[in-house]
Amino acid sequence: MNLTTRDRSGDDIPSLAWFSQVIGPGRGLEPLIDSLHRIRTRFEIHLRGNCSKSYAQELLARAPTQWRNLIHFHSQVPHRELLPRLAEHDAAYAGELPYCRNRDLTVTNKILQYLLAGIPVMASDTSGHCEVSAAAGGAVRVFAAGNEASLAGLLESRMTDHEWLRRSREEALDSAL
Repeated sequence: MNLTTRDRSGDDIPSLAWFSQVIGPGRGLEPLIDSLHRIRTRFEIHLRGNCSKSYAQELLARAPTQWRNLIHFHSQVPHRELLPRLAEHDAAYAGELPYCRNRDLTVTNKILQYLLAGIPVMASDTSGHCEVSAAAGGAVRVFAAGNEASLAGLLESRMTDHEWLRRSREEALDSAL
């Protein structure tokens, strides 16, 4: 990778990114952290946004002990820095929960930013994400929203598939443009 890295530790371990203005409850992070109990393959998780110290501690407490040093919290960056920061990572997470019709149908800016950054996305199977997945080729893979086993299976298979990660970077950018 020829990118300047500012967030991740290096290229020796895969890296998964997530961002929002706020890192907090009900944003699909709990299923992500809970899925780690089922995953043997190690990768870094980078969460970007404003996060209270108590919620960061709550998320880390949910994670298996061996994962806690692989979960990184980053503050927000100016918009012009977001795409380069996202592009450092191998894949991204869009785990929106369809708790109402609006959250099921709409697409957040998150999934579109990931594709513009040229990184493949692990996305919950909301109607909006499924529509983006159909248009993005192999760059967006879906899992059952809120289902830790479904998410764990997807992460386990894709975060270890270096060929898919490489190929999907190209597909992500192509689909965004």
